[in-house]
Amino acid sequence: MIDLGIIFLSFLVGSIPNGYWIGKIFFKTDLREHGSHNIGATNAGRVLGWRVGFLVLILDASKGAIPVLLCSQVETILLGRLEWQLLIGFVAILGHTFTPFLGGKGGKGVATALGVYLVIIPLVTLGAVGVFLLVYYIFKFVSLGSILASWAMPLLYEANNFLSPSEPRSLLLLGVLVGTAIFITYLHRDNIKRMYNGKELRATNGNR
Repeated sequence: MIDLGIIFLSFLVGSIPNGYWIGKIFFKTDLREHGSHNIGATNAGRVLGWRVGFLVLILDASKGAIPVLLCSQVETILLGRLEWQLLIGFVAILGHTFTPFLGGKGGKGVATALGVYLVIIPLVTLGAVGVFLLVYYIFKFVSLGSILASWAMPLLYEANNFLSPSEPRSLLLLGVLVGTAIFITYLHRDNIKRMYNGKELRATNGNR
C-alpha cells in the first residue's frame, strides 16, 4: 500500500499543470487557446513572455526531479533503487502528459523528463541539453531540439559507458531512455507534421 501511495503521489505531482494555472491565475489567459495550444514552457514563453516560460520550465522539471530525489534511497521488495527511481520518474512524466486536472490532456513531457534524468544520470542529461541547444541554435525549433535531445540520451548513455567501462551499465535504464524518446517523439507527431509542411511555430512572441 505504501508503494502504491508513493506512485500515486508521484503521478499527482507530475500532473500539476503549472503553465495552465499560471496563465489563468496571473494573466487571465488560457494557454490552450493561444500559440501551439500547449501548456508547456515553450508555449508559455511564446504567449506570456520568456520569463514566464523559464519559470514554467523550472516548475515542470521539478515535478520530475522532486519525486525521484525523495525516493532516491528507496528499495522495495520487488524493485531495487534504480528501478524504483525509473518507475517513479516515468509515472511523473505520465502525470504531466495526461493530467487529470485538464481532462487527461497535458504537456509533452520534455521538461518533466529533464528533471527525472538530471537526478538519475546528470552528466548524460546535460549532454542532451547541449544537443538541444545546438539544434535550437541552428533550426530555431524547440520541438525538433526536444526530439533529437531525447534520442541523444540513450546514445550518450552508451557513449558514457564505453568511455567509462568501470561505471555500472543498466540495460533497463537504456531501454527506458529509448522508450522515453519514442514516447516524446510520438507526443510531438503534430509538430513533426507542421515542420514537414513549413508551418511549425517558433518559440517567439511573434508567432502568437
